[in-house]
Amino acid sequence: MASLNPFRHRAARRLAAAALVGMAFAAYEDAFRARRGSQPSDFVQPWSAGRLLMEGRDPYREIGPDGPVHHQFRFIWPATAAVAAMPFGIVSSRMADALFVGIGAALLLWALTQKTFRNPQLLVFAAFPMTVTAQTVQWSTWLTAATVFPLLGFVYACKPSVALAYWAAYPNVRALLIAAGFTAVTLVLWPWWPREWLAQLSTVTHMSAPVTRWGGPLLLLSALRWRRPEARLLLGLSCIPQTPVIYEALPLFLIVTTVEEGVVLLIVTMLLGPIVNSGPLRSYNDWMSMSGFWMIWLVYLPCLVMVLRRPNVAPADDPRVGQGGLRTWRG
Repeated sequence: MASLNPFRHRAARRLAAAALVGMAFAAYEDAFRARRGSQPSDFVQPWSAGRLLMEGRDPYREIGPDGPVHHQFRFIWPATAAVAAMPFGIVSSRMADALFVGIGAALLLWALTQKTFRNPQLLVFAAFPMTVTAQTVQWSTWLTAATVFPLLGFVYACKPSVALAYWAAYPNVRALLIAAGFTAVTLVLWPWWPREWLAQLSTVTHMSAPVTRWGGPLLLLSALRWRRPEARLLLGLSCIPQTPVIYEALPLFLIVTTVEEGVVLLIVTMLLGPIVNSGPLRSYNDWMSMSGFWMIWLVYLPCLVMVLRRPNVAPADDPRVGQGGLRTWRG
């Protein structure tokens, strides 16, 4: 029993750190939301949709600029996201936002400390993508944590397109089965939702794959390191249409293997905000286009350089951990 004490002590430290980080980001999100007044988070759509489904109503028809549940955009999420948000429906939208951000941050820290607290990928918590993830209440922390914990595989079903990149990088049969099973349950309960969802997706104009942007085709060079999970992650994220906002860059911190790389990614992501917001733009899509352009040159291409500097060999440790080839700092 005595030999287990170091493991229990380390688990207790990880749990305490995860709880503290979770509470800190939950408090930050709530303070940020209070300053924004009535402007809703991105999570309010799945939160609202979950409550509508529980009432037997169709969120694809009722959420939107001209629907009973008013929102700037129509509901473009799969119903799996609405079902996953249902547990948060028992509290107010403001409290749901804080809880979702806090739990996601805690899960991510628990995942990244699975091997060591000296993981340079932990620099993500000081990075601009993490800040924006908390401000807008995104799924990025949950998805990134799912690369380590297969039981979170249901999250893959909530953002299935981007989840393909995560799963291709860190494949896990259990996570895939959980995502498929979760999706199957929603289809049994609401068999009509894929048709409604696909109809809404056809109205989306702001999403694009990074590889289609200026300089984006260079990212295909990551295929030269296909044996490495971080190379597959970069390649997958480059080829899948997504919103060109910095929170989508959060999983790119899984590419980091040294403190120096982490600091570089920390700096280049922080440069994005001032540059994108420095000039007048005519529309929402103009802003998205500008953000997507600079994300290629400031974020994706530096990550490509990191990947190409490594040999095309699979890491010696378990790739499902999401920390392949990790080198820690001294201390």
